[in-house]
Amino acid sequence: MDAIRHATISVTVDIYVHLFPGDCADDVALVEASAARVSGDSVTVPTLSGGGNALTNDQSLPPAGWYPDPSGAPVQRYWDGTAWTAQEAPVATQPQPSARNGLGIAALILGIIGAISGLIPLFFWMAGILGVIGLILGFAGRGRAKRGEATNGTMALWGIITSAVALLLSIVGVVIVVGAFEDLGEDVSRTGTSAEEPAASEDPAPQEVEPVPQEVEQEPPGIGEEARDGDFTFVVTAVEDGPPIIGTAEFGTEPQGKFVFVTMTVTNHGDSPGSFFGDNQYLIDTEGRKAGADTEAAIYLSEDAQSLYEEINPGNSLTGIVVFDIPADATPASLELHDSAFSGGVTVALGT
Repeated sequence: MDAIRHATISVTVDIYVHLFPGDCADDVALVEASAARVSGDSVTVPTLSGGGNALTNDQSLPPAGWYPDPSGAPVQRYWDGTAWTAQEAPVATQPQPSARNGLGIAALILGIIGAISGLIPLFFWMAGILGVIGLILGFAGRGRAKRGEATNGTMALWGIITSAVALLLSIVGVVIVVGAFEDLGEDVSRTGTSAEEPAASEDPAPQEVEPVPQEVEQEPPGIGEEARDGDFTFVVTAVEDGPPIIGTAEFGTEPQGKFVFVTMTVTNHGDSPGSFFGDNQYLIDTEGRKAGADTEAAIYLSEDAQSLYEEINPGNSLTGIVVFDIPADATPASLELHDSAFSGGVTVALGT
């Protein structure tokens, strides 16, 4: 039995020396003592190398507790104060901090809501507020991702993009509303002037009333002909079906039915600047259905449209494309064109 114990001690020491060839003789002696203790033998701890001091019974050893396994295994072994025991426990690991993705998520949500709000009339103010907040949160979220505190750097980038779109739509909304109120003031001013002129030119003397000849109803102007409303003269030059998508697959829009492009030249014959809005124009199909212009499609059409909002000075002309989204089976019949949102409008026949 003693031979087996001594063989156990010898094998334990050999394994330790092979695993940790660089350890000092003191550690090897401690392993010998621990192995003998586990095998049930009683041994005397040998003398330490160096100064000649010995670990005797009256000298203090490390206090009892859990320590890294001396064999290098990825576990902890219990030291009872005098020797290693056979008790093992897994190594305690530090919990990894959770990713802080809240800013990137919030930026994307605010950007999407803001962009949608910017497409709704009179909600431009909400788009502006959400766009500014979304930009701040998006840049903060990108900073966290670069520092390794978050894992959604791409989401934060999309939050920045959508928030910037929302802010741009808010600015466009402000310009449109301001232009509409300016046109309303001009229309009210023209109406008041025209009402005063007949009153000033009235003759107190009675005059004979001549019979008014019946006016023959005139055909509305067609493609290539001038059509005037207020201070604007419109000349429609082309009406054609648009593409199945405007823009790109990532940044574009598709029609609910089909796109129709109406190309027209607008001339300002007034004595003050006028605002041309694509939203003030309408397309009527052969079934009498009236469709408004597609503002979102005009945004993706970019500079080719020139119908989102354009300022035209007196005597100047502008050629642009107004985009409509009509049912796929509809046929355009006429256009109703306005120099402002509050004018009477003029009809242009499309010859269908």
